[in-house]
Amino acid sequence: NSADTSVILDDFQVAVLARPTKIMTSKLVAPIMEAMLSAAPGNQNPLSQLQAQTGIAVTQIDRVLVLGSIPIPEQIDKPTIYERQGNAFEPIEAAPADENQPAPETTVEPALDEADDKKPPTMKYGAVITLLDDANTESLIARLKEGGFEVTTVDGRDIWQNSFIEEFAVHIKDNSTIMLGSKPELLQMVAGKGGDNALAELVSSLSGDNLLAVATETKSVFDSVPDWAFDELFAETPQIAPVVAFMKNVSSSAIAINPDSDTPIFIELMTPDEETTIDVFTQVNFFASLGKSLLPNQVLQFEANPNAEPEMIEALKMANTLVQNLSVTKTDNTITVSLTTNGELRAQFIKFIKMGIANAKEKAVLEVPESIPQ
Repeated sequence: NSADTSVILDDFQVAVLARPTKIMTSKLVAPIMEAMLSAAPGNQNPLSQLQAQTGIAVTQIDRVLVLGSIPIPEQIDKPTIYERQGNAFEPIEAAPADENQPAPETTVEPALDEADDKKPPTMKYGAVITLLDDANTESLIARLKEGGFEVTTVDGRDIWQNSFIEEFAVHIKDNSTIMLGSKPELLQMVAGKGGDNALAELVSSLSGDNLLAVATETKSVFDSVPDWAFDELFAETPQIAPVVAFMKNVSSSAIAINPDSDTPIFIELMTPDEETTIDVFTQVNFFASLGKSLLPNQVLQFEANPNAEPEMIEALKMANTLVQNLSVTKTDNTITVSLTTNGELRAQFIKFIKMGIANAKEKAVLEVPESIPQ
């Protein structure tokens, strides 16, 4: 693909590539968007709002590359140690104090509440927006000025910043390229100091024909999360522990979405060695097979229930059709999960989504209270 990987810094762990114009005009997405936005007033239409705020329409955007990393909050308090007890994680309580020993005298002033001084996690992110030939950046510059942005020169390059959001910056490279992000990362992206890392290599291997692709250095993500954060997460939601254990076996992953293709969803999980590959493949294949065997019975049960809502029955039917079309394969150290569809199935999916949108709009109208007469 044509993505400039020199903007993919070593700190970035996730990359999203999108083709907004082609997504919005695809045979699957276009009718769904029309159904969603047909009755929406201009001030509630996100596409209209984006154009009003930036001067650029979505249909003028050719490509978007979004980059980021997982923000890790600062730990102030002493970490709580958890241990597994059955299927749950329980905190290990400290040993009780010896009642026969007098409490030590102290003249130390009580500590201030450190929670008030706790800093939010540092956000590291960036994006590169490539416009079509008929677009220009003059309207964006005008909107930046209206929004209180001022331009400063850093290393010979114009950087736009707002005093209210000091960590956010924008660089207009030329009439068709806009770069933005957290300022330290943006300056490195503009200087092209990335590209020599695993995420950049993964992104460069993705086909430019994909309308939406997500690439993740999964190992880097999990390695960056401290143990105490996992302990707290497992204590609150112990059911997520097996998911984390599974994902820790994956080195990197990529998801490609192409709405009008006969393979609209394509997922690849890359693993470090053959043993891990077999383990991951076995688990993925098991859950795919489980879904294929359970969902048909679920559909029959709901159809036999006179109190079942028609929307729920249709949702289960659609889910069953999609799951039956899933395929799981293994090649070397890569597990591939793909969904196969056709024109008839896409038409059914559009009809199902439109029905859901219509029902949601009808319920919203019914819930609006009548105006009080003056």
